[in-house]
Amino acid sequence: MCGLTVSQLIADKRGVPVDEVGYYQVRMPIKPLTLGELADTAE
Repeated sequence: MCGLTVSQLIADKRGVPVDEVGYYQVRMPIKPLTLGELADTAE
């Protein structure tokens, strides 16, 4: 949901139109994680 905002920030920083930056492509996770697995990564 933040793709347009990220593209705009990059464009502003580079001093170019947002159309020149483009948008990133949303990709699915390679392996979905459970919340428990994600919590364990903090250790």
